[in-house]
Amino acid sequence: MASPLLRCKQMAFNTIDEILSRARSGRRRKVAIPAAADMHTLEAVIRAHSEGIIEPYLIGDRDRIAALLDELHHPELKNCVVPSASDEESAAKAVDLCFRGKAQLLMKGKLDSSVFLRPVMSSKTGLRKGETLSHLAFFEIPTYHKLLAITDSAVLIKPDLNMKKAMLENALSFMRDCGYEGDIKVAVLAAIENVNSKMPETEDAAALKAMAARGAFPRAIVEGPISLDLATNPSAVEAKGYKSPVAGDADLLVLPDIAAANILVKSLKFAKAKSLGCVTGGTVPIALSSRGTTVESKYLTLVFMAASLS
Repeated sequence: MASPLLRCKQMAFNTIDEILSRARSGRRRKVAIPAAADMHTLEAVIRAHSEGIIEPYLIGDRDRIAALLDELHHPELKNCVVPSASDEESAAKAVDLCFRGKAQLLMKGKLDSSVFLRPVMSSKTGLRKGETLSHLAFFEIPTYHKLLAITDSAVLIKPDLNMKKAMLENALSFMRDCGYEGDIKVAVLAAIENVNSKMPETEDAAALKAMAARGAFPRAIVEGPISLDLATNPSAVEAKGYKSPVAGDADLLVLPDIAAANILVKSLKFAKAKSLGCVTGGTVPIALSSRGTTVESKYLTLVFMAASLS
């Protein structure tokens, strides 16, 4: 039976085994991990390495990383350690490896997100393709019929219209790289379905929908403003008589700001939804997992990022 995590008619695969096969289809992808002296991170890395998916650069305190590798019975990965004296130096070394093409993936270890992202955002030696990086999360929700993507719960605090356009472009590009086909259904969320000047997010949503109508987002159907229940709940759609091809069947939710997105994401996690997530819009995929993220989630994020390069 297909895993509900990947049961989505727009995807090129339906099971975790298929996405693992996609990630294995090419050479191992090299991943740079600053502040790698973290048990959960190393467990995820070891699993992905043992399956032939990644080759790590483990950057940080050499002795601490070596001790954890011994504890995990994988001393052979000590050859992958890149010594560093501080979190700041670790982050800089990891980004430099990606900047020089030595690594194709970047994964946050046990350090603050601000420290991790500072060298990423550098205008000279960072990893931005354009002006805007944004976070994209994927959720397996027991009450939803397919994988649901959400942007942006981790990077952009109060995005304006241009940033939201970039968020949407980043998300769509990454989803295509992962294997999505056909029209991706996008819901630009607000509390109501009408434009209200006292609620600027409704104006932004309408503007993004208008851009889509002019062809700004090829192979995507953009609806907005639209409420969360109408985007995801067919019963609510029927009860309210709402008409839209996105209604009750959204693939991607665009949230108005980081507060709304963060609350939604953490609510889903509290409700035991499985999740993946990464930063999009850079020259390499970037895993920005929180320090409390599970081993399974870190591992799946590594695999998912590797699959986007296959």
